Amino acid sequence: MEFRTVFLSFKFQDLSRLSRSYPFKRRVETSLKISGLPFTKSIDELDFAIQPRLDRQKVISLFDMRETLIWAKRDDKSKKYTLNYRLMKTLNNDKQMRSDWYFPICNGGERLKDRNGNKLHTTQKPKALLERIILASTNKDDVVLDPFAGTGTTGAAAKEYHRNFILIEKSRKYIPYIRKRLNKVQATTNFNSKIKELKRAA
Repeated sequence: MEFRTVFLSFKFQDLSRLSRSYPFKRRVETSLKISGLPFTKSIDELDFAIQPRLDRQKVISLFDMRETLIWAKRDDKSKKYTLNYRLMKTLNNDKQMRSDWYFPICNGGERLKDRNGNKLHTTQKPKALLERIILASTNKDDVVLDPFAGTGTTGAAAKEYHRNFILIEKSRKYIPYIRKRLNKVQATTNFNSKIKELKRAA
């Protein structure tokens, strides 16, 4: 099985001030190339909700809620990667899709809860984000691999858009919730109607 593109995500708020700089991105890109995964593009995913950083309940600064996706291809000579440019343009009101994406944090009914009503996972990603990644970089019947499945958001988005998927999760407590979630997902039967729905929500 051949995987043609790789997405890596890291959260700037978890790193030092230095890591937020452009040189840090360049170091990540260089490391990918050394590992045999040439850098293709970085995408900033920005949350709407800016939350205060607390130190003993005293507000000392604001969180930097930006996360960066690194889009890497399999090797430097490879041209076999997917970019659904026209579809992304359609989703962006017929304008070229930018590399800074805005999504609200995962809340409300979408947020999975445990038996006590608490958040199941601390960093559950919004499904709309995974939908955009999958629609931008894969085609029908492609295989999507998520080695850090969490609550199974990647699998849910992949199943809805007729992609095969492989999920890996080391924490056993999430497995029953992932299975239950995936069992509820129905693959879309009207792709054009679903795209119009996503376009309205953008």
